[in-house]
Amino acid sequence: MPPQTPLTPYISPPKNPHTLTLLTSLLASPSSWLTHALLATHLTSDASVVLISLTQDRAFHVDGLRKLGVPLHHLDRSEKFTFLGITDSTSALTRSFSTTVLAAVESAARVSGGRGEGVVVVLESLDLLLQIGGEGGYVGVMDLVLREQEVAEHTVVSVNVDEALMRDEEHAAFVIGLGHVARRVFGLRGLETGVARDVSGVLRITAGGVGEDEGEGDGGGKEVLYFVGDGGGVEVFERGEVRGV
Repeated sequence: MPPQTPLTPYISPPKNPHTLTLLTSLLASPSSWLTHALLATHLTSDASVVLISLTQDRAFHVDGLRKLGVPLHHLDRSEKFTFLGITDSTSALTRSFSTTVLAAVESAARVSGGRGEGVVVVLESLDLLLQIGGEGGYVGVMDLVLREQEVAEHTVVSVNVDEALMRDEEHAAFVIGLGHVARRVFGLRGLETGVARDVSGVLRITAGGVGEDEGEGDGGGKEVLYFVGDGGGVEVFERGEVRGV
């Protein structure tokens, strides 16, 4: 079980079904560590997890989860964890990415349904589909999210919100659309004061368009700092918090 941090109450599995969590990040402040923190929370629950990654391979995610103490080899044998990476996703684009994703989600749902549990779907860097013209643009990609959300117990989507990308009308519409249907939004950015030796960036947590009606966390928003170490370990802490050396 991952250690308790100021982030823990906000990444706990939601109580309401068919909810969406949105992760926004910048190229200089990637969200992979936060994706792994959310994955670890769901993988240590009873849910099945489907991870679709458009930017990283399986080894990258396995290493990140291993650092959080998740024994993926046990989960593979129990059919609780399904992974589609760069190779799978890229080849699928020549046919239909949505068909590949929905087939994986529905297969996991059948397995988890036999156990009476739900499915958690994580779509990493989904905005990449817009950049390469996949799924017919904004409407097609948004439709994919809404369709798999009907099957999944919970969905996590990560997107990039660098200024250059947000100037694109479809990209901006996609990010805004996701925010409207999200239960919670995690926004990663760098420090406004520049680079610091022991702080990598700022994480802002706010309610999405569907609001916070579960009595969990703070619907008004929360902001914490984080530090990604050389070995990939991440520390999350409050502003002004006294930290160990």
